[in-house]
Amino acid sequence: YTVRHTLYGVYTDVIHCMVCILYVIHCMACIQYVIHCMASVLYVIHCMTSIMYVVHCVACIMYAIHSIACILYLIHCIACILYAIHSMACILYFIQCMACILYVIH
Repeated sequence: YTVRHTLYGVYTDVIHCMVCILYVIHCMACIQYVIHCMASVLYVIHCMTSIMYVVHCVACIMYAIHSIACILYLIHCIACILYAIHSMACILYFIQCMACILYVIH
């Protein structure tokens, strides 16, 4: 009875140790899975940061295009003002010509 009891105790202890070892392996697998998940989250954050950097670059390019368009519009406005001054000069020149003609006729 004592030998049988001792063997039973040894088997029980061995099974208990194996269960503990399996539990430790399970816990390590869980920890590894958590680390993997955290790495995945960090990778997603890294990707989002990269996407935001690309969006920022595109915004900078669009702003540069907008600035060029503003400069071109300013040049256009100056050209319009110069054309208006030129037109007024032409009108004044026309009036002067008409005055000369009227003077000659007179």
